[in-house]
Amino acid sequence: MEGRHTLVFVALLALAGCRQEAVAPYPSWAPRTPAYVPQRGTQNAFDAYALAAMEAERDAPTHVRRVVFDIKLRREAMEQASRATQIALNGTRLPCDFEFQALPPFEPMPHRDGWRLISRVMVWNIERALAENRDQEAINWFVGATKFGWDLTGGCALDASLGLTTVDEARKALLPALERLQSTALSALSSRLNTLLDRRPPLGKLLENERMIMLNAVDFVQQAYRSKDLDELADKLGPSARPAVDYLHGLKEGADRQKYFEGFAEESGKEIAWVQKLLETPVSARKDLEKMGFAEERPWRRLSRHFFQAAQNLVPHIDRTLTRTRLLALECHILAVTKKTGNAPKSLGDGSLNDDPFTGKPMHYRAEGRDYRVYSAGVNGQDDGGQTNGLSEEPDLTLEGRG
Repeated sequence: MEGRHTLVFVALLALAGCRQEAVAPYPSWAPRTPAYVPQRGTQNAFDAYALAAMEAERDAPTHVRRVVFDIKLRREAMEQASRATQIALNGTRLPCDFEFQALPPFEPMPHRDGWRLISRVMVWNIERALAENRDQEAINWFVGATKFGWDLTGGCALDASLGLTTVDEARKALLPALERLQSTALSALSSRLNTLLDRRPPLGKLLENERMIMLNAVDFVQQAYRSKDLDELADKLGPSARPAVDYLHGLKEGADRQKYFEGFAEESGKEIAWVQKLLETPVSARKDLEKMGFAEERPWRRLSRHFFQAAQNLVPHIDRTLTRTRLLALECHILAVTKKTGNAPKSLGDGSLNDDPFTGKPMHYRAEGRDYRVYSAGVNGQDDGGQTNGLSEEPDLTLEGRG
């Protein structure tokens, strides 16, 4: 009898030991979002943009991923993507609620190839209309491309990068013809740009979407660890990530694994908070900010550097494009007044257009008779009299070619 009790006790101990060693559940760090199916005839510009991208990918399959275009290829792409581009242009007349879907790393993002070609064709349409002296048509394409570009900043950092590039290229296409535009057209363009800037997607939405991208990356790495498929992860990330992948090879199951991925996921929130702080601080004051709360030695550091940097890397692009869009609106206003009255306005007055993101203060403006100069203080935050370099960025930042 006593022996039987001993056996039962040993069995219970063994069961208790099994329970202690049971593998803790693997949490899902990113909420799953279903693919969005665009609809025709809605009042959301995003539906038109998504349908336009799908159209471009069908009608111009050899051009949607092309990087370099000669004159012949450009003409061919414009013709094949003309219907898609018109659909997107029509969509720019509507407000845009970006239907974002976060996907795991290395999966192609929907619509981006089509959007890239559409943005190129919009810019080429500006250039062609100006070359043929169809100025109002060029203005229409410019306003559409600018609205389209800013609307794309409602997605993630890669969507926003494409959108900001679209805004920049459209502006550079229009600038050479600015002087010849009529006063009424310039005034209307300044007002339209002001409205577009007021209604652009809040950057907080971009950061929320980027956080979802980061958490999908945490899930992706966790799945690679769980399935012991770490060599493929190393191949995708390249040699710089090898130390982080080697660490995962030795990471113990249980509490160590839980602590690792909790810390990895938590860093995504810290990174987004840091980028938010950068965006809320004038550029010239950022040198005084310290990136707090990030331990120098953390085993996922190389992975977070690979997966978490897109939002921070986008910040200078946002700074420049926002500043130059405001400068263009001011330039149109000044030119309109100058053409109408014979003299540049004495001052620019108040308003968000006059705010310099590089300093948080008004743009620099000088005027005497018909002559004037308007510019941003640039990264150093100082007034260098409008002097700038070949990129129109330093020391003062100006519109391209108008420093």
